[in-house]
Amino acid sequence: MIIDSNMKNVYLVNAAIEALCSMIAFSCNTSFGIKLSVAEAVNNSIIHAYDKEPGHDVEVVFSLYPDKLIIKVCDTGKQMNHEILSDTIKADSFSEDNIEDMPTGGRGILIINKMMDIVTYETNNNKNCFIMTKKIKGKNHEITGE
Repeated sequence: MIIDSNMKNVYLVNAAIEALCSMIAFSCNTSFGIKLSVAEAVNNSIIHAYDKEPGHDVEVVFSLYPDKLIIKVCDTGKQMNHEILSDTIKADSFSEDNIEDMPTGGRGILIINKMMDIVTYETNNNKNCFIMTKKIKGKNHEITGE
């Protein structure tokens, strides 16, 4: 799926992710986490890679396997600092009871790290890809085809 780098188009990706999650029969909470993570990644491409400038492609690639769902959000804008994933405060390092300790920046990456099982970032041939993996566990997550 390719959208224009306009924030108004993020809902299109959200609708596709929602349909995909319902096919896999993820729980409501898991589906919400995946949708939120993908929206954050798409927003980051639009805001940071393209400086909110429309007219650029944001590519979202869905790859479904029996044991996992991989979603890549790719752009050809400015590269993200590759170290941000390891430098970002991990989700376990703050408590919901003490929200004041939550960092003011980088929360999107923090949320993605909390919601997804594996998060990586790579740049190849001037194409930046933020890659998120969610494992599919048990028979309750079989593809329904509906």
